[in-house]
Amino acid sequence: MCGILGTTRTNPGTTFPEALDRIQHRGPDGSGTLEDSLVTLGHVRLSIIDLETGAQPMESACGNLVVTFNGEIYNYRELRFELEGQGRVFRTSSDTEVLLHGYAEWGTDILSRLRGMFGFGLADLRRRRLLLARDPLGIKPLVYSWCGGAFSFCSEIQGLLAFPWVRKEVAPNTRAIIDCLDFGYSSSPQSAYVGIEKLPPGHSLIVDLDSPGEPRIPTKFWSFAFEPDESISDEECAELVDETLRESVKAHLVSDVPFGAFLSGGLDSTLVTSYMAELLEEPATTFSIGFRSEQHDETGYARLAADVFGTEHHERILDEESLDLVPELVRHYGEPFSDPSAVPTWHVSRLAREHVPMVLTGDGGDEWFAGYTGRYGEWLESLDPARHPRALRAPWKNLIRGLFSACFPERFPQDPEFPPRASAGLLADQSRYFSRGRIGRLLEREILAESDPVPNGFVRAFEESRGTANLSRAQYADIGTYLPEDILCKVDIASMMHGLETRTPLVDIRVAEMAARIPWERLFGRDEGESEWSGKRPFRAILGKHFDSSFLDRRKMGFSIPQEKWLFDSAKGREIVDSMLLGSGSPLRGWVRQKEMKRIVDERQSWQAWHLLILAEWLKQSGF
Repeated sequence: MCGILGTTRTNPGTTFPEALDRIQHRGPDGSGTLEDSLVTLGHVRLSIIDLETGAQPMESACGNLVVTFNGEIYNYRELRFELEGQGRVFRTSSDTEVLLHGYAEWGTDILSRLRGMFGFGLADLRRRRLLLARDPLGIKPLVYSWCGGAFSFCSEIQGLLAFPWVRKEVAPNTRAIIDCLDFGYSSSPQSAYVGIEKLPPGHSLIVDLDSPGEPRIPTKFWSFAFEPDESISDEECAELVDETLRESVKAHLVSDVPFGAFLSGGLDSTLVTSYMAELLEEPATTFSIGFRSEQHDETGYARLAADVFGTEHHERILDEESLDLVPELVRHYGEPFSDPSAVPTWHVSRLAREHVPMVLTGDGGDEWFAGYTGRYGEWLESLDPARHPRALRAPWKNLIRGLFSACFPERFPQDPEFPPRASAGLLADQSRYFSRGRIGRLLEREILAESDPVPNGFVRAFEESRGTANLSRAQYADIGTYLPEDILCKVDIASMMHGLETRTPLVDIRVAEMAARIPWERLFGRDEGESEWSGKRPFRAILGKHFDSSFLDRRKMGFSIPQEKWLFDSAKGREIVDSMLLGSGSPLRGWVRQKEMKRIVDERQSWQAWHLLILAEWLKQSGF
């Protein structure tokens, strides 16, 4: 994995190396720049495959094509074999060169052939155009700008902001900023800046190099739909998942350097580790982070899994001193990205980088295999109360709901097939960190006027998944929003701050194709007489060979921090809260009402306080 940068601005001068320097952490093994009269491309490299000859930007033999590429192509050997059969001659052993020959042979159709994670810019100098593309599931980031009459792109927002012509024109994107506050992230294509956009997952963008300041609309090159095979039994489902995930882990182990795995002790990372232990001749190396708070600490389960699979295990315990990371994290994310698990992700990445340059992760299991039992269960109940025993015991609730539905159809839909915006609104309510009432009391009136209670990404997902089972629609929304914009973004930025490559075998197009065939009832439900929902049922079946129910069926903990203790019970946290949230010099002045802010602090609403702290730090750094 690497960092990429490019601009059509003529004679970018010293600002280009300055921008490249801002993403140098992504590629500690080398850097390069290629300047043409039409475009300047830059690259910083983390060497994982073809350590000797994979330097970038890479030119084709004829010099007409130049690419700067971030990511890994897992089927590059198969594609290379096919291209060589058609007469293509390769000069390196890298997956990067496959992009050049593949584009020369197939044009943009190469995008649908790629299995991997990527963000790249490929200049076709003969046809005088620039192709940008981002992998189908959004594993790698790619941002761009049309500011200053030029087109510029980068792996991270901070690289773009190094260009004076971008910095001069950007402005705060209030709607995206409120989404970051309310949900923790903003959804593609918007960013927290007017003037900077994110290329959505599975999209490409072609820029005319003769008119590079003329905005173009990205084109979708990959999509999927849930088309379940209702004949699949529970046993067949577990076998299908087992076979597919084992193959995916094997494909993701292609590397010329040592590697390990993040092992939190949860089902997803444990399952990935189990396949690594099975496939590797040597013991796998695993890493985990813990806390002194038992409520947040899973290191005991991680140690248990490490013992079962015989890994060489490393762990580190965190405390409130980690609050010092906030300014650095905000600078690298480039937005008020407020998922607090960025903190332990930063630490586990640093720990892993002390031993290996690449790791596998368990990210994606919750989205593809319905692991968010609490949120999904509550959402299903909100859609159709009559189908649940609790609702049947209280029919008067259905009568009241019907009255509310008549008066407020978007907020209280009656028909399971209600409009996408209404469906999306209910799922958004299960995902946000501020109630609609609180956000209305918190934000200043002119700021609130710019907000939308239902983010466009949610609405778009529900429009695209019409006719799909309700649970699958919720999964589809998470796969298109929360997974790429929060989970994968979080891991990419935090790990690349240490020059660590992370690979996600559960986020893979082959896994996606398999998961789309599984009926939702094989993944999610609750047994007769049980009040608790359970998800990821195939994972439990597969891991049942190694663990008992105390490991498999425990309540989902997540990968967060003890922010209540850190913010409100430590001297460091109280000082930060007092200065950044409550003080007269708080950057939030003009954005939020201090009375409601103080109420949040007094109530020790730690999740809300954390999101506000991140927003305050971002406003401070951005100067808005």
